[in-house]
Amino acid sequence: MIPPSETPKATPAEPLLDAQAEHRALTALADELVSLNAELDAQGEELRETQRRAMLVSDRWNLMFERLPVPLLLVDSQGLALRCNLKAQEWFGAGGKFPLPSRKFLAAISMAGRPRLLEGLHSATELSATEVADLDLTSLAGQALLVDAEVQRMPPEEGQAPQWVVLLKDRTHEIERRNERSLFYSLMDSTEDGIFAVDPQGRFLLVNRAVERILLLRREDILGRSRDKVMPLSTALANLADDQTVIREGRPIQVLEKLLGPAHGEHRVFSVNKFPVFDKRGQLLAVGGVARDVTEDSAQRELLQLSDLVFKHSSDAIVITDIDTRIRRANKAFERLSGFSQERLVGHRISILRSGRQPHAVYQEMWLALGQHGHWGGELTNRNAAGEFYTVWCSISALYDDAQKVIGYMAIQTDLTELRRAQAAEQKLATHDALTGLPNRTVLLDRLTLALSAARRRHKTVAVMFMDLDHFKEVNDTMGHSVGDSLLQEVARRLTANLRSEDTVARIGGDEFVVLLPQADAVEASAVAQKLLHALEQPVRLGETTEYRPHGSFGYAIFPVDGDHPEMLLRNADIAMYAAKADGRHRAMGYCRELSDQAETFFEIRNAILPAVANGELRVYLQPKFRIGDTAVVG
Repeated sequence: MIPPSETPKATPAEPLLDAQAEHRALTALADELVSLNAELDAQGEELRETQRRAMLVSDRWNLMFERLPVPLLLVDSQGLALRCNLKAQEWFGAGGKFPLPSRKFLAAISMAGRPRLLEGLHSATELSATEVADLDLTSLAGQALLVDAEVQRMPPEEGQAPQWVVLLKDRTHEIERRNERSLFYSLMDSTEDGIFAVDPQGRFLLVNRAVERILLLRREDILGRSRDKVMPLSTALANLADDQTVIREGRPIQVLEKLLGPAHGEHRVFSVNKFPVFDKRGQLLAVGGVARDVTEDSAQRELLQLSDLVFKHSSDAIVITDIDTRIRRANKAFERLSGFSQERLVGHRISILRSGRQPHAVYQEMWLALGQHGHWGGELTNRNAAGEFYTVWCSISALYDDAQKVIGYMAIQTDLTELRRAQAAEQKLATHDALTGLPNRTVLLDRLTLALSAARRRHKTVAVMFMDLDHFKEVNDTMGHSVGDSLLQEVARRLTANLRSEDTVARIGGDEFVVLLPQADAVEASAVAQKLLHALEQPVRLGETTEYRPHGSFGYAIFPVDGDHPEMLLRNADIAMYAAKADGRHRAMGYCRELSDQAETFFEIRNAILPAVANGELRVYLQPKFRIGDTAVVG
């Protein structure tokens, strides 16, 4: 220790040294601050760039999240959706941000699928996703969907509850296509016929189990290989030649193809229907075929060929339908009879020919007989392609398979149209006038009887009108009977045209016509007679040059005042008509009792005169006629 008195004293140079050191220290500190500030600026710029990139990545991630073409959701541990992309919005109908908590996602999942989804959430980690397969969903539009859900846990963020990403993959169409394919092959494999398709080069594209049995090869050993690799060369070449015919002509063909079976060493014969297969653009994709082994059926085939010839060339119309009465085949006679071509008939129900004229009871009887006895025969009226009716005798037989199950029907039809026309013409001749086509006396009496019965029930009147052409004999004598017949036809037409549909005009002989007016009284009958008189007197050309005005005389009688039964009314109308003729012709006159009295008096006088003439009991007295002026005898 140095005594105070001995402490060294500072020299003047020491303060100067301390100031320099402090300056250097401050300068170094300033430099360090500048360097640190520069480093901070660089770090700030790097941070801003990092933030910008992070925002860009976030925007891109959000855009990718929103636009991803599959449904993507962000859910919590309860399966409640926190966010979804646009595709999920289409499925579940929510906004980009679900209102919290949102159960739309869970509500769309079936009750059986919800526990499996939650189990998948809890088993998923940040490093490995969990797949929850075969979830049944119902979309907002009500569409049932089958989906797989891929679940992965999001990396945790501080202060944030765990979240999971759920990606949904729609497998509905995939399952449908798989099911359709399975159904397709099940249907193909269920038949004993070989079904196949080959490309234009003859490589197999499709085969069923029957083809495997025919070729004694597995399906995978056949597909993709050409025919000459799976069958004898001669057979393959014959098959290819048939394929080329289908490709060249673009239409189905039916051929017989032979195959040397590898198992039994004998030839097998197949009846093969081959047909072209086109894509939507009309381009040939393949040649399809259905092959049936007909080796054991050669005799049957010959019989079928004979039957086919009979079918084609039969004069009777033959048609074959399936059990639903859809036409499968028709022969040429049926085409001619119906007016429909084979192409227009096949696939249509036989009811395409139904005329509507057949009572429903006929069809009930038909189906009852077919069900009980397998056969029915009867008369049917059909309608052809031109809309014309024709009548056939139809014999229908049920067609059975080996198990006696009805598989269709065969109908043989004989055309009765001409026979029925002849019968109808014969019947019309019995009931109608051959010249004018008007009803004859028989039909008139039937209708008059019915009209009188109805009038009695309703307390109505009926008018019967007799009409006779004036001077008709002169037309016949002068111009000939053919002209007279033409005049009668024109008179019939004019009478019919000027009457109601419920009225009847009949020709009962010669130039005599009768008009029946149901529910008409004397006033109405007189008006109708005047109308007919006017219609008749219009000019008509007879022959080539002669213009003639026909005239007629009408007489009418009214039920019940002028008679209460048909014959009496006709007789009294006839009396009135002859009275009209006697009164000058070309007029109409109604019946009254005085006309009958006059007729009876005339009848009695005539009956008395005829025997008196025969017996010479009459004496003739002649008296001269004088002209008053000069008293000359003039007659």
